[in-house]
Parts: sequence; structure tokens; C-alpha cells
Amino acid sequence: GYMSASGEYVPTNLRRAFEHGGIFLFDEIDAGNASTMTVINAMTANSVGAFPDGMIKRHKDFICIAAGNTYGRGADMQYVGRQRLDAATLDRFAVLEMGYDLELEMSISCNEEWTGYVQKLRSAAEAIKAKVIISPRASIKGGQMLEAGLSKKKVADILIWKGVSEDVRKKIEAQAK
Repeated sequence: GYMSASGEYVPTNLRRAFEHGGIFLFDEIDAGNASTMTVINAMTANSVGAFPDGMIKRHKDFICIAAGNTYGRGADMQYVGRQRLDAATLDRFAVLEMGYDLELEMSISCNEEWTGYVQKLRSAAEAIKAKVIISPRASIKGGQMLEAGLSKKKVADILIWKGVSEDVRKKIEAQAK
């Protein structure tokens, strides 16, 4: 949060959850500044948190969740902009590896046939350990592009095969059959 020009504290969702109970998600934690997490570390480890308007007691029902694309150990070949998180930060969270929810992906996309194709390609890429990201965004955006009149080949080129070598593409397609 911050103090307004009139001197009033303007709270954030973090503050509200911390003070009144609730769940707060730090999304893309591995893309943030590791130094900022030292403040969060104190909040997750102690019963009070420092805010611009003073020290606030942590509510018993405050839950803090962090999500990231890496394990907080810095950039890798796919997520080059990720930051290394401090060991104190990493120690405060249990790690649960989660894949994509295929049923949810199917339900929020607007084209089941396309989404099934995307899911097959993703599974094939994982099976051959290809460094290709085929996320639910390809299902959602692809369905919309198909509705707008683009061809399946064009949509796949735009959303899935961007920057993928012809050799890797053929291996994934062969595995997906």
C-alpha cells in the first residue's frame, strides 16, 4: 500500500488479506525483485507485518501462496528473465509442482477439437522432452482465431510453432499421432 497525498493509507489486497484473513497469491514470484521478498519473508515468518501506516498483526486465517515458472533458482533456457530467489524466501514455501488442468482448459476454450489437438501436441512435446511451450493460451487464443476465420495451420504456426525448428516440429507431430 501507500500513503495518499492527503495522508490516508491506501491498502492493497495483500494488506487486506494479511489483516483480515484470506488468501494472497504472489503470481510470477520468480520474475520479481528478490530484495522485495525480504519484506514478505518477515510477514510470512512473524506475527506482524510492516506497512506504511504501522505494524499490523497477521490474521490467523492469512494464507500466502507463491507461484512461479521456475523453482526460484534463477533463469533457465525457457524462462530467461527469472530471478534467483534468496534461500530465506525459498525456505518459507513448500513446493507443489502442478501441471495444466486439462478439463479446465477444455472448458474455458471455445473449440474442443482445437484444444484436444493442442493437448496432444503438448503431451507429445513433453514425451520427447522438446523445449517447446504449449500452454493453455494456445487453446484459448487458438479457438478465438479459428472463430475469426484463420486456418488451423495458420493458428498453429502463430501460437505453437513460433521459433520451433522443422525437425522438432516433425518429431512432436509424429509423437502426437
